[in-house]
Formats: sequence, structure tokens, C-alpha cells
Amino acid sequence: MYELILIPHLEPYLFREFINILIELLKKKELISPAELVIPWVPLYNLCKNILFSSRVSLGMYGYSLLIQKEFVALIQIARFYFEETATKEMLDEWKPMLCPFDYRTVSDTFQIMSYFLPVQFTSNREKEYTLWLDDFMTFWKICNNNFDWEHDLMELISILAKNNIGYIDWEPYVPLMFSRFLKCFQLPVCYKQPQMRDFRKLNISAISVWIVSALGGTSTAQDHLSDLMNILVSYFEPSNVGRWTKFLGKFLEELVAHFVERLHYERHKKLTWETPVPNTKKLTERDITKFVESLKFGTLRAMFSSMRSAVRVSLQYLAMLRPHLIIPDVIEDFYFHIGGTFGSLNFRSAIQCLTAVLRPMLEGSCGYKEGPSYVVPLLMAALPGIDPSDTEKSVDTFDFVSTMATLVPIMDCSQASKFYDNLTKEEEATCLATANFVDFVLQFLDNCFMFVTSSSLESINIERETHKESLQESLILGSLWISCTSVFQQTSLKIYEVALDKLFRFATESIFETKVAGRLLATICQSFVQVNAEISLQKFLPFLSNNILTLLSSNNVLKEDSLTPELLHYLLLISEISHCPGCCILPHASLIRKVIDRSLQLTCREGFLMALRLLAGFLNSLLSIVPLEYRSVPQSFDRPLSEYLPVRDWGKLGNIDDLKLEFFVPGENERNCVKSIIDMYLPIQVEFIKSTVENASSLMDEKLEFALEIIRVLLDCRVLFPSWTDAPVHLVDSFLKDNFFYSDSQMQQIAASDKYIAICNGNMRNTLVDILTKLQYKLLMCEKPNTKSLAVLIQIWDILLTDKFNKIVYATHWLFYHCHKRFSGNKLLGSKRHVRSLLINRVLLQHELLFSRYVPPFTSTHKDIMMNLLQLSTSQYSIIRNQARSALSDAVTKFPYSHNLLTSSISESLKKDAVLEPDVFEGAIHIIMEPRHHPIVARHDWMVLHSLWPTLIRAKPEKISILALMKSVENVVERQIGTITVNLEVSDSCVEFAIKLCESVSDDILKHINQGIQTLAQRTQYNLEHYLSFIDLMVKIIENETLHSRFQCMAMTFLMSVIHPDVPYPPEAVKCITSYLIDDSIELRKIAIEAVIMILKQQKKTHKKMKLDPYTISQLAKQSGTVFPGDRPDNEWVKYRKVTLPQNIEEWHEMHFLHREYHGYYCWPSELTVYVPPHEQQGASLTSNSSVLEDKEEAMYNFFSCSKNLDQLIYFLSLEEQKGVDSFSEERYLMFKGLFRNGGYALLKMFVPYMDSLICSSQENSQRCAAEIIAASIRGAKHWPYEMITLMWELIAPMIQNALQNMNEETINDWKKCFRLASNNRDPKWNHWLFELLLNYPAQSNTFLEAGRLSCIEGILHCHLWKMSEVLTLWLSTLKLCLSHEFENVRQRVGEALSCIFEADISFPGGASPKSPHIADFIAYVLPSLSLLYKMGADSTGTELRKTQNESNLNETVSTQGHEKNTKICSHEGKKIAIRMLKTVCIWISTLVSRSEFGIAASFYELVPLICLMENDENDSELALLCSKVLGKLAQTVHEPDHISPALSAMKETSECESWKSHIICLRFLEVFIFYNMPVVRSNDKWSRVAIDIVLKLLEDNSLEVRENAAQVLCGLLHTGFIKDVSQLLNSFKVKVGMKRTTECKSTDPTYLRLHHAAILGLCSFINAHPYDIPDFVPDLFTILQKHINDSRPIPQTIRKTLSDFQRTHHDKWGQNRLKFSEEQLTIMEEIAEPLSYYT
Repeated sequence: MYELILIPHLEPYLFREFINILIELLKKKELISPAELVIPWVPLYNLCKNILFSSRVSLGMYGYSLLIQKEFVALIQIARFYFEETATKEMLDEWKPMLCPFDYRTVSDTFQIMSYFLPVQFTSNREKEYTLWLDDFMTFWKICNNNFDWEHDLMELISILAKNNIGYIDWEPYVPLMFSRFLKCFQLPVCYKQPQMRDFRKLNISAISVWIVSALGGTSTAQDHLSDLMNILVSYFEPSNVGRWTKFLGKFLEELVAHFVERLHYERHKKLTWETPVPNTKKLTERDITKFVESLKFGTLRAMFSSMRSAVRVSLQYLAMLRPHLIIPDVIEDFYFHIGGTFGSLNFRSAIQCLTAVLRPMLEGSCGYKEGPSYVVPLLMAALPGIDPSDTEKSVDTFDFVSTMATLVPIMDCSQASKFYDNLTKEEEATCLATANFVDFVLQFLDNCFMFVTSSSLESINIERETHKESLQESLILGSLWISCTSVFQQTSLKIYEVALDKLFRFATESIFETKVAGRLLATICQSFVQVNAEISLQKFLPFLSNNILTLLSSNNVLKEDSLTPELLHYLLLISEISHCPGCCILPHASLIRKVIDRSLQLTCREGFLMALRLLAGFLNSLLSIVPLEYRSVPQSFDRPLSEYLPVRDWGKLGNIDDLKLEFFVPGENERNCVKSIIDMYLPIQVEFIKSTVENASSLMDEKLEFALEIIRVLLDCRVLFPSWTDAPVHLVDSFLKDNFFYSDSQMQQIAASDKYIAICNGNMRNTLVDILTKLQYKLLMCEKPNTKSLAVLIQIWDILLTDKFNKIVYATHWLFYHCHKRFSGNKLLGSKRHVRSLLINRVLLQHELLFSRYVPPFTSTHKDIMMNLLQLSTSQYSIIRNQARSALSDAVTKFPYSHNLLTSSISESLKKDAVLEPDVFEGAIHIIMEPRHHPIVARHDWMVLHSLWPTLIRAKPEKISILALMKSVENVVERQIGTITVNLEVSDSCVEFAIKLCESVSDDILKHINQGIQTLAQRTQYNLEHYLSFIDLMVKIIENETLHSRFQCMAMTFLMSVIHPDVPYPPEAVKCITSYLIDDSIELRKIAIEAVIMILKQQKKTHKKMKLDPYTISQLAKQSGTVFPGDRPDNEWVKYRKVTLPQNIEEWHEMHFLHREYHGYYCWPSELTVYVPPHEQQGASLTSNSSVLEDKEEAMYNFFSCSKNLDQLIYFLSLEEQKGVDSFSEERYLMFKGLFRNGGYALLKMFVPYMDSLICSSQENSQRCAAEIIAASIRGAKHWPYEMITLMWELIAPMIQNALQNMNEETINDWKKCFRLASNNRDPKWNHWLFELLLNYPAQSNTFLEAGRLSCIEGILHCHLWKMSEVLTLWLSTLKLCLSHEFENVRQRVGEALSCIFEADISFPGGASPKSPHIADFIAYVLPSLSLLYKMGADSTGTELRKTQNESNLNETVSTQGHEKNTKICSHEGKKIAIRMLKTVCIWISTLVSRSEFGIAASFYELVPLICLMENDENDSELALLCSKVLGKLAQTVHEPDHISPALSAMKETSECESWKSHIICLRFLEVFIFYNMPVVRSNDKWSRVAIDIVLKLLEDNSLEVRENAAQVLCGLLHTGFIKDVSQLLNSFKVKVGMKRTTECKSTDPTYLRLHHAAILGLCSFINAHPYDIPDFVPDLFTILQKHINDSRPIPQTIRKTLSDFQRTHHDKWGQNRLKFSEEQLTIMEEIAEPLSYYT
């Protein structure tokens, strides 16, 4: 199978099938060890490059859908467990050289590939190969900490590595920084002033969860960090905190707990074969489990009533499995709290859903939790009010709760158990006594159900409907009610069941309900009783119902009435529902039921007839279905004496998959004979009736015809008794397999046997029905008046006969119910397949049904006739019939491969009909060819289909708008799903060898078959090629010779482009046709033509030779034997751009080796470096301007572009504006010109020269944009040109570029920047040195806009080669230094961006050399003296100055020697303006660099932070304030590596010690955000934590009131997130300070005392505010302390009252619970604080 997927040019659909088969074979890795299977990785890698990263795939030349790509990636991730032992080293040799942080696209693709391929699990005796790369990659991530493009792939890789090597990798050095990254992923609304940055990390939540869970255990601190993380996140789980973070947090909770349970299952229950076992010392202990649950408990419980409640439900279920005693009591408490009251239905639903999720852990008694059973009866009784007719969703959740509980608990009275058992525990005894209320519960449950029925009549809830149709809501409530009643009563004892049955019988027989809603609900309850105990229930109901029905139908007049009495309809509904039960129970009542059926099927009333029909269907289905006889939680009977069986000990008991003791009803001879007699009675009558109807066309409109067809449809559900098809199989496709290959001769004989089947007229029943119904269909379609109801039933009959399928909706619903039940009732901690017994029974039944769903009968001529009938109905004039028939036909095409070949000609004929005169036929045919959705007929890889359908579609001439829209849909379907049609298919020799080995034991003449197959394959290839060319020729002729509307010309061009094959050149006629549309008046046609020309030029691209190159020979250095460090090294110096080494003549050019990829040489050298052979040594790739030596396919392209008239029109159209304000640089047009110049050379470029000057000098943006596209394409396309051509090209375009720099405008500056960036990207800068020298040496412009544009263009080209351009970057920096204080904002903006480009190269790896490019620290040292002048401006409103820094002091020492006059001059107004402009430029530089660079933060930035904090207060310059704020926001919200924490805190400490109170506030706001996003890293070092806390506490005692209040807010956040570890010590210190008495010298109004006293009050208030959703034990006492100071001097009273107000607001929702934590005295104190005494009091 592996060899099959490696077949080149394989059809995409075959490729996908082979992938899926291989995945199925490999997915259970524990069954095959790496010692038994070795899969070569290199072929998969080559295939991966072609499928995922090939330029031909991105251009659309290879058609692999996203689904195929995902499945292929899944295959790689499974196959990597079986790669060779040397695979890891070989992969690293291949991919490590690509890890250049400046080559963004390549490094992103490389990490993506490595996340797919690198082996991550190893056998115990194999070396752990991850040691070869893990430390290097983690270091790379630490250094390049700011790239969000590739880190999610690296996260995926290390998460799966951690999961498969638990306990073997020391993650401790990485834990703090990893958790900081995780925190940034949740997109929390924490920001500094301005709106939050959008550069969130994109780490996969699942990968994060896997890594965290894998890092737990042993001595790891991961659990501590997880607890801290949950403390940070806990408030965002509150229902009131809703935002973009909600979905991430919900998924995080769910994934984290699920993976924890999975790991626990792996360690304790997984039977390992070759997988890596977890070391005993690293396994999760009971203490680890408890800490994990405790860390997640509070956040999960708070999220119960939020919008993430579905995820919370799953999380609570898993947490309750782990530690039920920690979770379940709180869930139950919340449930009781939200019963009734004013909390609304949504909170009740959330509470009961979560309670339902924890029922199984509650009853299992795991982890020593024995209190669970004592809650059962009270919870059941408490939940009953949830059955509320006015709230369907609430009722559904309540029914779900009751059914889940009942599935786990036998509902039996055990109150007398103490008389028989003396070994009962206290919990068991209390539980047994509580079960005395079970009878009351059952009866109350029934009463509530009856109330629900009574209140749900059609008149009360559907009064506005004229005709009732079951809604989704009604279907949901019916299903929930049935499951709930069935679950309850199958778990009751016979005594309780009989009491309930009597109650139900009285209610059902004494009341009459309408049959649309209330009646159906009652019938559902009755059906559930029959399902539980059919024998007793039928004896109770059937005689009464049957006798009453027969009595009411005794008069023939009733049979003819159009409407029946409510009483009769009520009884018919009940009996039709209770007829669904095991056949052994209903067979004794067969005679009575048949009487009812005989009589009721004669009804004229439609409603009554349909109920009779349902009775017939239920009766037949019951007799023939194989069904379980019971679904109890234990196989034994519940009717045993209490002395022998104590049911409470079976509460929560699981089923044993190996000993289910299932009892099935299997139809016997009696049941089959009963069914045969019914069929013999009804089917011939209906057949004869239909025959007479066909002969008498006047009765075709009679409703009896529909009734007859309905009866036949029901009888066909007994098709197991019908003879199978006896026709010979139809040959659908040429194949070596026989048409009946999957059926043995004995099976075919058995199929053909007819003695055990029912026959009509001594013939095959199926064939007879097809013949009769085909005639009927013809007659019905010929009628003038429609009988759509009969046609709809006829379609259902065709569907049954054609596919032999049962009710797929019921089947799908059954599977959905099973998976939901399994998800919410499973427990992996108990081992595999440990489920409740009823779930296991359902799985057995589903497996039985699965066999029927996969049955595919042989395709016969009768099947063909039925499909043609459905095709006829699919093109009928009735839309509802067309839709139903099309759906059935689509199912048939899916089930029978290649059956679409039989439909093609008929569909083509329908499409040829006049779309104006017969729109229904045409529309139906279009709908058919777009089915099936996953593999539509119109996009099949079948030349006959394409030849037949596509030309017909193009030639159609519809006018109806809806049909035109459908035609556009067809075009989109073809473009999206056609894929690449295989033309030349060759099977490799290795594949043939494996086939021989596989089949030599099966067949002796295998070689003969293989040789024959090879010949057939060659013939097929020739066939494909001929039809490919003939199809293209046909399409070209249609386009060129026939008159088509523009929209159909677009369709034809799209079809023509869709079949372009990358390896089969387009014929010249097609090339001429496509190029002619480049100058068509239609813009849509021109766009399609451009895309097609790109593909054709890609086909015509010549192959260029490569040669091996030794980089150490070039550098004249010996190859290093040790570790090679990334960055600048002596061995890669020759790669860099240096002016002295630039080629100046042809000889030097030929000696130069160009490495066009940016990554070459940076990280390390590849084991084999290849470069292109110089152009003069290339063979077969030379460029010429002589059209006589061109091939035909090339000549057609050359002739078009060499015609001046064509170029005139082409340039005219390309320079037109399409959409104002939306047009931008066109990648498609650029690629077209690039391919043109690449293939055509200088000769074609010259032809565009006359147009360039006018385009560049034009003031129109689209003209300049067109010129930019051509210039970029000419430079890129000249990659393999000879030196002479390149120099000629630069002689032409150099003046054009200079002219462009003089004429660019605001709209085109980005276009020219992109032009030069594309021209430089992936091109060796030495090869492109003309462009660099031209732009760098271009003089500065006096026009500020042009100067800004020039800087932007230079920045664009340098950004492509950062590490290679250190010499240029240094020179350019010296030029930019002169512009730091430029007067104009736009220039400063460009200078700042240019500076960021220069310093992006300032990256050094541990052990490596420092880069030779400019350094950030040096530049900051350069600007600091100039900026120090601004410290003089930093005075706040009090007139004080910021403390002088060391730089200012040094500057003052120098200035002081020159006297007072000199000092005055430096501090002049003009000097300040210059310094301010410089600071603005520096701020732009920092904010841009933080956003764009790989490293994000440099420690040197914080040397400027105190000044930036000061200047943000400048009220006179809003631009400066905004830029400073932006810088601080960027720094605060960026994740810092540990080395940058100390500089950041030092800068904050320095700022906090200045005298400017506004700077103090900015310091606090910055610190708040900075600590939040870097909390895991800061907390990992006690010294850092202490510094941060000291800053806040110091500012809490600041002289300024505003500073103190802001400090209190930050302190509150630190307390709330758990940043402060020793909380009690800090709290006590505040209490002491508050309680200190004033000295005799200190008055109450003394500012110092008041400041310190207020600080202490603020500290206590911070402790209160830090708990907005809970109330710790110390909070009530704090209010007592605060009350004593309510009358202190201002602002203390205001602070206390505001704190109380905030406290009341945040705790209002749960005040009923929270007030219990306060004493009466404390509550009184709070009231006094809230309502101060008035002046008069």
C-alpha cells in the first residue's frame, strides 16, 4: 500500500483512497512494532514537498484538495513511528540548514515539515534521538521569541514529543517561559491604555494541554505553574466576563482535563507492547491528582453558568472521576441553589447538565467517595419540577438527567434491607431507607409527564398553524421523553412497573387528546412502557384499543368519512405506537391486530389511513427485527426477593463486555409465516389496483393511488423475504475483476434461489414491481394535473428497491445517541470498554445494523432501469419531486461506482434542450451533475463525461436568473473539485515487485496478469493522451468558432484552464486561443487568461542544471569537527554582500557562486550544497530571440507578445483602474510577466520598453502599478539569463527605476516597495547588486514624500537579506542618523521603520559570534546623550524634575566647563524641539522593532523607558504622548525571556523613584500589564517578585492620592492573580499600620500620617477587591476594621464606601450564599458603612 501512494501522477481520488487504507492499517501502532516494520521517510518527504509546498500546487496545476492534504499529513504523523533508526539524523542534516530566522517563509515551512516527520517515540532499546534537536530548537525559540508564524508548529512537535516520552525529558528550564507564552494565547483583555495588540500567539490549545499534562509528575514545578495560571485565569471564567477569550478558555479546560485522564489511563490501564513506559518515579501519584483537581476546581465551577458550559460539563465529568469528593458536593450545592428562584431557566439548565455529567462518578464510589448514593432520591425528587411545559429545553435537560440516573440505578424499594442484611454500612443503610420514596418518585414523575402532555396540546402551542408539521423542538422533546420513560421503567421492579402501568392506562383511556402534539407525547410514553415489558403492556392496552377501534369502525359510513372523531384518532395513534415491540410478544395478538389493520386500511380519511399504515409498518417491523429483549443495568431480574438481592449494591455497576448475557429476539418460522401471509394478502391487491389504474388513466389523480403506493412502500421494508435480483450484472467499467467478484458461486446460487421468497404472478417480486411502477410513473408524468404525493411515494419505493437501504435518518440518530451517551458516561480511569450495560447493548445492536448499511448488491439491468426512472423524475416539472429524486439518484451513484456512466448521455440530452422552453428539465439536469457533493459527476475524471457534458454546458443559452446562478455554481464546482486528471501513469518496478510477493501465494499466473496489466496501463496512457488533446482541441474550437455569451466564454475558459496538466504541454492552438483573451474586452476573461498563461509558461519552463559545491573550499577553511553555531562565521563570510567582492565583468560573474536562498550558510551548511551551473554552461536552456528555433508551443506565445498591436492593447487594459481604493500590486500579472521574461529573455523585455516611460511618468496609480509589476518580473525572470543579457536589462531598467523614484505618489509607494522587495526576495544580493547600488546611492530628496518613499523602498530590499548585508546596514545606519530629527512626520516614520529593519539582524545565539551588523545597545548609547536634554522638560505640575540619570550628569559635567552661556544654548527651545523629534523617531523604531523582529525585546530598550514614561505626560504634544504610550504598551504586552526581566524591573524601580507623580502612575500601569503577561517568569525568581512588590508597596504610600489609588489597584491585581505568595504577612502588616495610634505630635490632619494611614486602608481594601467572586475567611473581619475608620479624614471614608459598593456589586448574584459567611454584627456594620449617618443624626 505504501508503494501505491508513491506512484507518480496518481489520480487524486485514488491517492486519497490509498492514504485512508494505509492509515487504517497503521493507526493502531501498538499492534506493530518498529522492529517489524520500517518505512522509508525520503519518498514521503518528496511527496510532501510536491503536495504541500510545490509552486505548481499553489498555482493550481496540481489539484489536491485541502481534505487530501490533511489526510496525507495524518498519514505522515502515523508513519513516523516506523522510520529508519537513522531517519532523525538524516532529517536534521536536511532541515537544520534551513533554520534562518530572517527567511520567514522557509523557517515556517521547515518547522511545519519537522512537526510532521521527526520521530517522537522510540523503543526502549533505541537511542532517544530527540536529544539531537530538542535543546537546539528550544534555544532557537527562546532567541526568536516573537515569531508567531512557526511557533505553533514547534509547539505541536514538542507537545507530541512530551506525550510520548513522559518522564524522560527535563522540561524544568523551559517551564516558566512556556507558561508565559501560554498565557498570551488566551487573548485576555489586559492592555496598556490603547486598544490591545492583535499579535496574539497562535499556539494550539490542544498542544498546550498535552504539553502541560506531560510535564506533570515527579519533581516538576509544572503543577505549581498550572495552579498559578488558573489563579490568573479564574476571574475570566465568570459568566459576566465574556469575550473572545471565552472559547479559548473553555477549550483549554476541556482539553487539559481530557488529556490528564488519558495520561492516567495510559499509566494505569494501557497494555503496552513496544511503546515507551513511564518511569515509576515520574508517574502521577494520588497527591498529583489531588493538586491537579484542586487547581482547576474553582475556575471550572465558576464557568458552569457561562457561555462555555458545554466544555465545563465535560471538564466536570472528568474532574469528578478523578476526585469526586472535591467536585460533586459543590455541583450538587449549585443545583439546589438554582432550583426555582429568580435565576432563570438558563442557570437551571446549566446546573442540571453539569449534575448529569457527574452522576456516574457520584455512584461508582471511586476514590473512597461513599456519600454519592445518598443523594440519588433527593436529587430525583428535586429535579421533577424541571419538567416544565412552558420551557422545552429545560424539560429536555431534566429528562436527560432522569434517564441518566435511571440507567445507573435500579429503582426498587430497599427500605427493609436491614432485616435481611446485618453487614450494611451507615451509608448503605441510609440509602436503603431513602429508597422507600422510589414509588413516590415514579408516580410523581408520571404525573409530571401527564401534566406535560396535557399542557402541550396543538391548540395551546401551535394555534397559528393551519397544518401541523413536526418541528425540531418537538422531535427533541419526543426523543427525550421516550428515553427518559424507558430508562426509568426498565429499571423498576415489576411491582412498581405494574402500579405505573395502571396509572398510565387510566390516563390514556380516560382522556382524549389531539394527535399532533399531546397525543404523540402520550403515545410515546405508552410506547416506552411496551418497550420495557411488552407482554404485560400489550395485554393491558391491545384488547381495549382494538375493541374500541373495531367498534368505532363497524359502520361502513365511517370508512368513507373525510374526518374521523377525536376518539378514534386517539385510539389509532396509541395502537400504532405500541405496535413497535419484539415480535415474540406481539405475535400472540396477531389476529386481533390484523383485524384492526384490515379495517383501518380502508379508511378514506388521510390522517386515519396514515396511522393505520404506521400500525402495519410497526407490526411487520416487530416481527422481522432482531432486537434485544432488555436493556437493564444488570442482566439478572429485579424481581428477586430482597433477601437474595440487594439492588443498592448494583448502583453505578458497569457492564461486562465479555459476559453481557444478552437475550435477543430472532424472528422464527412463525413470525416469517405471519409476515408472508400479510404480504400475500395486501401486495397482490395493491399491484392489481395499480395495474388497473395504469390502464384507466382517469383514476391517476385518486388519493387511493397514493395509499396503494404507501402500502407497497411499507411492505417493501420486509425485503428480506423478497427474492434478490436475478438479472445478470451490468458491466460498468473495464476491469480485471469480474462484476460479481465479491460474491462466490455458492452465494450467487443462493441469491438466485427462490423457494424461500415470496413471488407475484410466479415471478420475481422486485422485477414485477419495477415493471408495473415504471408504467405508472410514465402515466403520472403524462398527466396534465400533478399528483406529486404519489410521485413522492414512488421515489421512496425506487430508493428502497435500488439501494436496499433502511431508514438512514433513524440509523444516524442511533449512532449520534450512542456517541453522546458514551462521551458523557464513559470512564477511562476504570479501563477500556468499561461502560454501563445499556450502552454496550446499543453498541452490539449498532454493529448488527452496520452490516446492513454496508451491503452492496450486484448492479443489474433492473437497477439501471430504476436509475433512469429517477433521472426522469429529477428533470420533471415539479421542484419538490426533482429534489427528492435527485437525492435518491445521488445515493445510488455513490453506492454503485461508475454507475454515472449510464446517466451521462441522458443528462447531456437534457442539457441540449432549450433552456427557455423547458427550464425545469435543464435546471434538473444541472442539479444532477453537481451530485454527489463530495464527488460530483461534472468533475469526474472520465473523458467521456467531460466530452459529453462540458461542451453541452458551454453551448447552452439559458435566460432564467436562477439557472444562470446554477451555471456559475457548476463552474465553481469544476474549478474547485476537478483536480489533476492523470494522463501518463507509470507504476514503479518496486511496486510491481511487492505486488508479486503479495500475490504469489494467491495465484500461480500472477506474472501473466501483471504483464497484461502493464500493457493495459500503457494503452490507457495512450488513450488518456489522445482524449486529453482531442478534448482541448474541441474546447478551443468551441471558444473560437462558436458565438458565446461572455459568461459562457468565461465558463469555457475556466474549463479549459482546469484541465491544464503540468507535465503535458498545451498544444499551440490552445496557447493561441488563451493568449488572445489577454486583450479581450471582458475583465473576467482577461483574468482567467492571465492565470492560464501563467500555467502554460510554467509548463514551458526549461530545466536548469545544478552542481555540488563545497562551502569550505570557497572560504578556504577546513570543515569544523565540533558544533557549528548559527550566525556570522568565517566559513560563511563569502556569502555576504561586500562591495569589494561584487563582480565587475563577465569573468568575475562566471566565477561567482550565487546562493539565492537566504538561509544558506546561516545556521549550518547542508551535507550537500547544490547551486545552479553558470548560464554559459547550461545545456538546452539558452535563450534566443530567433523565433525559427522555437518550438511550436513557444512560438505561439512569442508571436503574441512580439506583436506591437497586442502589446498596445495589453498595456492599455493592464493600466485601467478596476476598483478605486481596492486595486493593488497584482501577483498574477507579476507571475505572468516573470514567466514570460524567464522563458523569452531579453528579446521580449525590449518589446515592453516603449511603454515603460509613459507608465512610470503617469499620474494614474494603475499605470505606475503596471510598470512596477513589469520591472519586478523582469528582474526576477532574469535569474538564468547570460551576463550579457543581464547587463543590457539593467541598462534599460535602471533609468526607469530612477524615474519611478521621482514620480511615485501616495497610492503607489507600497506598489513600488513591493516591486523591489519581490525583485530581491530569494535572489543572492550579489547577483542583484545593480538594484542595491542604485537605490542606496540614489541621492536624498528635498521632497519629503519622495524621500519617505525612497527610504521605504530601501527598507524593502534590505529586509530580504538582513544577515548578508551587515556592511550595507552599517553604512545605511550612518546615513539615517542624520535624519533622526527630521522635521516631517512621514520621513520620521520611514526612518523609524528603516531603523527597525537594520536592527532586526541583531540576533546572536549562545556560543555564536556577535553579528557584524549594527547593535541596538550601541545605537541607544548614541542617542541617549542627545535625549538627556528632555529630562529638563519632564517637570510635572509641581515644577519638580525627574532625577537626573548618569548620562545627564555626564552631559552636565561637560557643559559646566563651558560656562553658563553654553548651558543656556543647549537647553534652548530649538534644542528641545530637535530632541523631541529624535525621541519620536526612536519611539517609532522601538514599537516597530518589537512588533516585527524575531527577538521582540532587547534589554537596552529599558534604558529609555524612564524617559519615555516621563514624556508620555507631555500635554503639549499629543503625537509624542501617543508614541510613548504605544512603546510602553508594546513592551508591557510582550512576553520577556528571563534575561530581560531584571532590566525591565530596574527601569520601573528607577521610574518609581523619580519625583514626577504622573510618571509614577505610568510606572504602575506598565508594571501591572508587564507582570500579568510575564508572571510565570517573574515568579520563578523570588528576587524579581520582591522587587515588583516593593515598587507597588512603595508607591502605595506616595504623596499623590492618584498614585496611591493606582497602586492599590495594581496591588489588588497582584493579590487576585496569586502573584504575592506570603499574603498573610502582608495583610497583618496593613492591619498593624491601620491600628497604629497617632503620636501626640501628630494631628489627624497631618499629611504624613494621613498618607500612611490612607495607604494602609487602601491595602486592606485591595484584599477585599481582590476577591470579586468569592469571600475568603478573612474578608468579613476586614469590614469590621474598616468600619472603625469610616469617620476618619478624607479621602479614607470615600475609599471604604467605594470598596463596599464594589463588593456588593460583584457579589450580588450569589448574596444568598455569601451572606452566610458574615455574622449578624458584620452585616450590620456593612449596612452602616453603606448608609452613613446624616448630619442631623
